[in-house]
Amino acid sequence: VAILITLLVGVAIGLFHGFGIVKMGLPPFIITLATLTSLRGIGLLMTNGNSININSDSFTAFSRNSFVGIPNLFWMVILVGVPAYVFLHHSRWGRYLFSVGSNAEASRLSGVNVQRTIYMAYTLSGLCAAFVGVLLAARIGIGNPTQAE
Repeated sequence: VAILITLLVGVAIGLFHGFGIVKMGLPPFIITLATLTSLRGIGLLMTNGNSININSDSFTAFSRNSFVGIPNLFWMVILVGVPAYVFLHHSRWGRYLFSVGSNAEASRLSGVNVQRTIYMAYTLSGLCAAFVGVLLAARIGIGNPTQAE
């Protein structure tokens, strides 16, 4: 349940970033930096600046084991990275994403829904960041708001 909540919070943060960029017109760097600072502060307040030990062997076991001599986390890179590559380089939405990132106005004039593309990009980014956060916490066995700075 906690993993699902973490992933949903990541999606919500991504949607918030998309909203700040699309609807409020904030520069992406500013909205993401402000969110980073705010959420890190909230995390530090919630934990009193301390690390939280994760004592669940079932949570940490996957990340510490290996399959055919290769760590499971490397297999996760393959399972996520290969489809992401195919998605980004061989799909219409991937081309839209590169197009909007290069020149949003030219993309809009070409018929790309720039706002939806931005929302989707930041939502997917938030989901991926939350997923990596879960894997990192499982690997090192602690939760810390300043982890992976």
